[in-house]
Parts: sequence; structure tokens; C-alpha cells
Amino acid sequence: MSAEVTYGDLYCRVETSLFYRGRESLVFFEVEIDPLQLSFEKQGKDSESAKLDAFCEILDAADQYQVDLLDETVILSRGSKAPHFKEELVAFSDRFRIPPGDHELRCLVQDVTSRKVGEARVQVLIPSPEPGKVAMSSLLLTQLVGESGLADFEHDESLLFQNLKFSAVPVDQVIQSQPVFLFFEVYQEGASTSSKRFVFDYRLYDQEQVFLKVPLQELQWKQTDNRFSQALQFDLAKLPAGEYTFLVKVIDKVSRAHSMKTASFRIRESVNGNQ
Repeated sequence: MSAEVTYGDLYCRVETSLFYRGRESLVFFEVEIDPLQLSFEKQGKDSESAKLDAFCEILDAADQYQVDLLDETVILSRGSKAPHFKEELVAFSDRFRIPPGDHELRCLVQDVTSRKVGEARVQVLIPSPEPGKVAMSSLLLTQLVGESGLADFEHDESLLFQNLKFSAVPVDQVIQSQPVFLFFEVYQEGASTSSKRFVFDYRLYDQEQVFLKVPLQELQWKQTDNRFSQALQFDLAKLPAGEYTFLVKVIDKVSRAHSMKTASFRIRESVNGNQ
């Protein structure tokens, strides 16, 4: 789920990923801005930084306040030798838990120097679990794997594959030369959830809806009584820059119930032209 700026002079975009956790759901989100609109100031010979005031809150279906998520000043730093994208830049990311219902995530950012403001809102619809029905989490794409992953909450939220730490922040732009990881979960209330019970169909399409074959490796996470977690690694090295959509469909071999999710992303060029 994503939404772009709703008002203001500063580009602002919110991307979310949803995972079910019993009576509450776990939502990861990131806020992207356009670095070309920010007022970066020199901080040394090879670095510069910009300051953003950031505020995020959850609203209910009636547009009434529910809870504050974030209210702080974010410092964005970059170096002349560090690769960064020409356009969108992740300003900050976080997570929250929320019960079933129709909610809205509102994020407001302001450049401290120029005072430019941008706001984005995205609907966060959390359905109530239905016994016997197959459901899926969001498809979470990331390239941020390693010891630098967001390990502060991975252990608590059971989002850890073996000893491999990864960032659970949703990503919609990737670097061609690096492997891409995709994570998702399958849920079925009142049934034993295991990999042997399901059939998975993985498909990658370009912006012309042409089906593409890419090297793909399945990595299995954990499974509980009503939750099965799956991780995939795929190689985009031979694909040109552009827009793509990854589709995952899961079918219960016993009940024939099924669910399907998609994740759209872009292969982007970095500033220095490297992929």
C-alpha cells in the first residue's frame, strides 16, 4: 500500500507492509522524499546533510485522531562517494501495531531550512481473521540484508530467517546488480498451516505485462499452527531499468481456497550510473 503527497510543496510518499499478529496486526512503513527538493548543507569535505521535521499519526475512518507514531527531527546525511538515487530517498521508517478496522496513516514532513511542507496519507485496512480462509501478508521487498538490518525488533516480531538479519522496511526501488529478497506469510485460522499444504505460484511481469523468468531461490522461515512464513531470493541482473510487478498466489490443496498479492517496484539507476 502506498500514497503520494496530498498537499504541500515537498514530495512525500508513504509505503506500508502488513503482517497479521493475532488480535493486532504489525505494520511497517517508510516515508520517501525527493532529495532534489531538500536544502542540503555542507558538513565537511565529503558530506552534507538536511534536516526534516517529521510527524506521523493514525486516524480512524471518521478522520479522527487515534495515536501519534512519530514526532521528531530527522537528519539526512550523504557523502559524495556514497551511492544514492536520483529521485526518491527514504527519509525515515518505523512500525506500529493496530487492531482490525479501517485506519489511515498520515505523515507530514517539513524541510527545516526552506520550510517546504509535504503530506501523504494511506489507508490501512485491517480485516478480521476468518476461520478456514487463506490470507496473505503484504509482499515485502528488500535488498537491505546483513548485520545492518533492523535487528532491534526482528527478534520480538519473529522476522528473522536463521541467522540472516534483514530490514523489514518495504522497498519499491532496487539496484539491478544486487539480489532482491521477498518475504511474505500465509495465514489460515483453524487449520494446520504448513508448506506441504500449499501450492505457490510466483510470477514477475514488466510494465507491458510480459511474464519474465528470473533465477529464484526459495528459503523457508518458520511455521506455527496457523502461520507459514516464506522467503525468496531472486536475481534481476539481466533486467533493464523500469517498472515491474511481482505476483504470488497461494492455493490450499485441501480446501482449494486461495489468496494472491502483488508488489510493484522499480529498477533504478544511481547517481553515478552504477547499478
